[in-house]
Amino acid sequence: MIFLPAIFLPRGDGRGGLSVKGCGGLNQGKSRASLMGIAAAYLLYLAYELLKGRADPNTTMAPIVRFGFIALFVIAAAAIGYYAVTLWRKSGNTREAPHKDDEDGIK
Repeated sequence: MIFLPAIFLPRGDGRGGLSVKGCGGLNQGKSRASLMGIAAAYLLYLAYELLKGRADPNTTMAPIVRFGFIALFVIAAAAIGYYAVTLWRKSGNTREAPHKDDEDGIK
């Protein structure tokens, strides 16, 4: 059986996300944006560590592969960071109306 985190499972009503009422912590825009910002920072950290270790003569990684991974991590961090910032801004400006199936308004 393939393990799939609960945030990726369908809710049954087509909206995606968690299906348990009151457990929508990652469905909140600012919480998700914060976690994505942390992920972007970690990717930049990985790129920095690869760049810092480029003068190590005992490595088995070819320099072209190392610079390829550095570029990949920096591009991915920039894309995730940009999306996190736009998600953060969007979550602060708009307020979603509760879904008609939610009696108490909790997602």
